[in-house]
Amino acid sequence: MKIVVCVDETESSKLALDKAVDFANNVGNVKIILVNSLNTEVNHKEDVIIQESTEDAIERCRDLINNLKTRAIEKSKSDLDIETVVLDNNNSNSVQTIIDYISNKNIYQVFIGHRAMDEKHEKLYGSFAKEMISNSPVPVVVTTSKNTN
Repeated sequence: MKIVVCVDETESSKLALDKAVDFANNVGNVKIILVNSLNTEVNHKEDVIIQESTEDAIERCRDLINNLKTRAIEKSKSDLDIETVVLDNNNSNSVQTIIDYISNKNIYQVFIGHRAMDEKHEKLYGSFAKEMISNSPVPVVVTTSKNTN
C-alpha cells in the first residue's frame, strides 16, 4: 500500500507526517511517499524584489524533504519504505500538480496538514486542504495542531 504525505516547512506538515508514520506502524507494509510541490520563494532585499531560482528552490526542498524523511525513520517502529518526490509545478496550481501525480500512481491515501488560518487569510491565500479534499481521487486525511485559534 502506498500513501502520500504532502510536506512543506510548516508544523502542520510535520504533524501530518507523524500521523502517516503512526498509520504505517499500525497497518504495516506501507510505502510512504513524501511529496513537495516546488514553489520558488519571493523575497525583498534593499527595496528590490528577488525571486529564488528554480535550482535554489529545488535544493531547499530536497533539504527539507530529506530532514522529514529522517524524522519519519526516527519515529518508525520498523523499517519504513520511504520515497521522496519534489514536483515542479511550473508556478501553477500546487494542488493540481499533486493530484496529477497521485492519479498516475497506485496511491491508497493522502495525508496533509492544515494550518487553520483565520477566515481573512484563507480567503487571501486559499485553502490547500479544502482544495485537496475536493479534488483528490483518493481519501485525504487532514491533520491540524491542537493549538488552533
